[in-house]
Amino acid sequence: SAPGPGGWRAAGRMAAAAAVVGLVLVGPLAALAPGVFFSDTLLFHAWRPPDGDVDRLHRLLQIWNERHLVSSVLAVGGLVLALAKKELRGSRELRFFASAYALMVIAFLLSSAYWSQYNSHLAASEAVLAGWGGVTLFRVVLLPRLDGLSPARRTSLVVVTMALLVFPSLRRAVLSSRARAPELLALGEGLRRAAPPDACVFAFEPAWGIAGGFLPPHGVAGMPVIVDPYAAMLMEAGAPYKDAGAAFQSEASQHSIRALLERCRFTVLGWRGHWQLSEATRAWLSARYTMLGPQVSTPAYDIWEHQ
Repeated sequence: SAPGPGGWRAAGRMAAAAAVVGLVLVGPLAALAPGVFFSDTLLFHAWRPPDGDVDRLHRLLQIWNERHLVSSVLAVGGLVLALAKKELRGSRELRFFASAYALMVIAFLLSSAYWSQYNSHLAASEAVLAGWGGVTLFRVVLLPRLDGLSPARRTSLVVVTMALLVFPSLRRAVLSSRARAPELLALGEGLRRAAPPDACVFAFEPAWGIAGGFLPPHGVAGMPVIVDPYAAMLMEAGAPYKDAGAAFQSEASQHSIRALLERCRFTVLGWRGHWQLSEATRAWLSARYTMLGPQVSTPAYDIWEHQ
């Protein structure tokens, strides 16, 4: 049924509050360069070439991955049960979080580019729905089966059930917390040995330069400032291309990056650099740069110095 006057007023207040918050957070940035803001944040994502995990079924498997499978099952299962119960269908909060969750999943499936880390945007709505689902499932499935049991047995059953539900995600979190990136630490040490503190160091992933204490190059006359080479090169390539790899092979995507590399003393290519530079630019770089030896470079991150 359609919402009554009170429902429409509440929806209007929420929309107004969201608009004000968005204006406060985004407005100053948009006001500084409205044309660039519109083209870089909206138009670019409308025509950007496919990249990442392009298979829609595999995207669903990533969205409901074992890392957070319990919360996903509780969210979906509880949502189905709640919607099946007439007295819960009118819940404004349930509709809000269910709509946010569904719209975000649809956006992930329809977007041209997708990586599994995008799922972090689902955390807020999924956590609320999972809590709702857990309570609903407890009332509908578990609670009726607890009648007649002693308080001690009821408590034990609830604790064991919760432990079994939480264990897969907890195990995954513990294993992930033990992961380390020794290659990145070695890269930082190599950069500090090779490059003076005031040297121009450009890395195709900003974190690689930061590991050695170097921010993306800026403040040099005539040299473009590129913080995110991936996005900058795709935007410069234009459209249309069948995928990001094809866009990076275009001459149009290489202009600014060559101008930066021409004026910078050190660069860290890594897998991103080798992927994002076209064959012509890699040949151009090899003629002007020399890759530093194993005492500085690592197998994963090759450091090059301009001659």
